[in-house]
Amino acid sequence: MGRAKGENTLTVVTRRGDSLGGLSSPQLAQALGIEPYNGDVATVDEEVVSRIAELLKKNSAQENHVPDEWDEEMFWNGQGTPEERSQFYAIGNAINFRFWEINKGTLIRTAGDIEGKRFNGAMYMWRALKTSLDNGVPLLDASFLANMTEEDYDMIFQFRRRNLSFGCRCRREAN
Repeated sequence: MGRAKGENTLTVVTRRGDSLGGLSSPQLAQALGIEPYNGDVATVDEEVVSRIAELLKKNSAQENHVPDEWDEEMFWNGQGTPEERSQFYAIGNAINFRFWEINKGTLIRTAGDIEGKRFNGAMYMWRALKTSLDNGVPLLDASFLANMTEEDYDMIFQFRRRNLSFGCRCRREAN
């Protein structure tokens, strides 16, 4: 498979150690058996994605660019292995949209107190996840996530101790 001019490549190494190196985004999707989605709701413009990737690559090569470490212990599991960190971020990013909404043009964030400190929106979600992970909740265990109950969700996000109408609606919709 050849690359079109301007396409960026990504090297993926599978858990088995197979390398899918040097593939463009469309080639990687094809290699992984992922069907591209271009429909009435959304489309992906590969040329725009390539331009953004080039801009990011150019900016990250500058001397003054320092990438965010995502290691703030209050919110992220910076002490975890790269695999554990990735899993943690994937979990949070998958549910992040449930911790805020726009109602009649107004941003409404789920908010709550964790260990005596107030958090809003995504930072509330990240802190709740990190606190649960620190307290031994097996968030990085796929079978725990697959079999998670409403009570588990309540425990992670501490809904029993507060009345959060927006948060509770999020919990019900997530199940």
